[in-house]
Amino acid sequence: MKRKTRAQRAQQREYGLAELGLANTKAIPRTLRIAANWTPKQAMAVYEILDDLMDVIWRQYGKDIQRALKHDRTYDAKDFSSPGIDETDVPF
Repeated sequence: MKRKTRAQRAQQREYGLAELGLANTKAIPRTLRIAANWTPKQAMAVYEILDDLMDVIWRQYGKDIQRALKHDRTYDAKDFSSPGIDETDVPF
């Protein structure tokens, strides 16, 4: 399985707590802030930890993640209303 790039992952839709099965928890969404005075070495260490964590999560839940992404990106034609075009209309 090919892992998505950072940009692709950043564009993914955020899930609501109910969709994740966490509706009954006390989790509170928060904005994550980091110190502006990290050294490049400290920033790289954190980046490597997060990258390793993503790899572990992907190995454990990759198929579930793919299924959820597929569900998010598919649609049912009946969800869209007809634009009111009559098939007998002359095009243009």
